[in-house]
Formats: sequence, C-alpha cells, structure tokens
Amino acid sequence: MTDESFKEKRRFMRFENTNINFKAKDMEKTPVPSSMAQAVAVNMSTEGICFLCSLPLEPGTIVELDIEVPFQPTPAHLEGEVRWSKPIKTEEGKNMFDTGVRLLISKTDETKFFLFICNKMEERIKELEEKLENK
Repeated sequence: MTDESFKEKRRFMRFENTNINFKAKDMEKTPVPSSMAQAVAVNMSTEGICFLCSLPLEPGTIVELDIEVPFQPTPAHLEGEVRWSKPIKTEEGKNMFDTGVRLLISKTDETKFFLFICNKMEERIKELEEKLENK
C-alpha cells in the first residue's frame, strides 16, 4: 500500500476531548434519562460529533447537545441525529458506547459553534507551527 491510501479523506478538520451534555428528544426510541447525560467528544467537525457515553442510543434518535465552548459563558445548544452507536471497551476496561451524531445546527448557535471550531483550528495550527520550528 502507498502513503496515498492512508491519506485523510475527511472534508473538515477534527477536534477532540470536548465535554458534552446531551439528552434524547425522542424518549420512545431511546430510554435516556430526561436530565442531561455526560459525554466526551472523541472527534468533532462542523458536520458531526463522535462521542463516548455510557448509554446506547438508537440510530435516528434526535439528541439535544450542550457543547462547552472556550471563552464563552454558555455552551452551544445544538441538535443532532444519531447515525450509529456501538459498544466499546475503553483502555481502562470500562464499557462505553462510541456514538456518531450528524449535527442539525440552528442559526442561533451556528456562530458560537463555528467560533469554537475556529479557535480549535487556531490551536492546532500553533501546535503544527511549533513542531515545524523544533525540527
């Protein structure tokens, strides 16, 4: 195989380790507590989020997401549709669910969320610049 076969094919840069609170809007589809549950983003882009949580979510379930945004007093409130959820075991041996959600961004939080993405991109660029300087 060539290096070309491993080339990143995603359209957008991905970000990770962001705290998320979520709840399912469709309680009939997924028995998630009516209060917010916690998750941690494994990766996130402008189109979707993959996060680890302790609850299984059925594909098609609409979830409300509160995503912590650096330098903002309140989280971004977004909605998304669960595309997949599969059980995994973490490195620590904990049973979790790797869950993919396609974002359905409302206009009110679109700006806040994109500012977050821009901040993360700026951080990543600085990291890459530092690596280049240290070569």
